[in-house]
Amino acid sequence: MIWREGFSLPLFQSPGDVAVRSDLANYGAPGLADLVYPAIGFTRD
Repeated sequence: MIWREGFSLPLFQSPGDVAVRSDLANYGAPGLADLVYPAIGFTRD
C-alpha cells in the first residue's frame, strides 16, 4: 500500500540551498534529479 511507503515519497521539491565557493562549477540545487559528480569541478581564474 502507498501508506507503507508514504514516509519516503517526496511530495514536493525542496530548494536545497547550499553555500559554495565562487569558483565551484556545475554544483547547484538538483531538485528531484541526481547529481552528476564527475561534472562538478573548479574553474580557473
